[in-house]
Amino acid sequence: MPTGAPGPPSQASGAPEELVGHSLAYVPAFDTKDAWRSHIDGPAKKLEDYLGEASQHQCEICGKAMSRGAADHLSSQMHWKSLWQKMQRMAPRMPPPEVAVERARPWVQAFHVPGATLHFNHLTGGQHLDRQVKELSAHASDYNRHLASKDLWRSFMSVPGKTLEDTLHSLSGNWDHDCGVCGKHMQRGAQDHLCSQNHWRMVWSKLESGGAPPPGGGGRRELT
Repeated sequence: MPTGAPGPPSQASGAPEELVGHSLAYVPAFDTKDAWRSHIDGPAKKLEDYLGEASQHQCEICGKAMSRGAADHLSSQMHWKSLWQKMQRMAPRMPPPEVAVERARPWVQAFHVPGATLHFNHLTGGQHLDRQVKELSAHASDYNRHLASKDLWRSFMSVPGKTLEDTLHSLSGNWDHDCGVCGKHMQRGAQDHLCSQNHWRMVWSKLESGGAPPPGGGGRRELT
């Protein structure tokens, strides 16, 4: 485990992930409430799937809670009218497509979901996800000592393995991910795989084949 107290987690955003592409038919969509519903219904349902508990999220256009879910609220006549009125106050004409799709615009709302921020474009229905990358576990400088036996390795890797397993599952909904060291699926979860004897052996093998055995001059003492 880490020998010193870890500092605050570092955090950075990766490249935005497109969940729903922009629909540029937003201008005729304002002609009638039925046209609006047809335009926004699909993106609104996708947004609702990501947001989950409806009552926790506000619509910044209307200033009200989406208490019956995003799909119901965003396709409603009230929301359609509120968005039209806001757009008219900003400019007499609708923005061109190259402006409508920009993220730093007042019609783009940020929703905070576990591990990410979802940006929803109220005009186009476009949605992008910024996943947050955090340092969840500090690096341990004494890893070479724990490579000396499978029991030490299991004790050493148990907590980081569980942290990785929980993080992967929360982001993807899956337990089965590939291990880059072993080249195999972690079918029983990251913790079980990373603590296993097979993975421990593969770490040793990779270090030795790369000409970089663990520091301290230790040899492979127990591989049975």
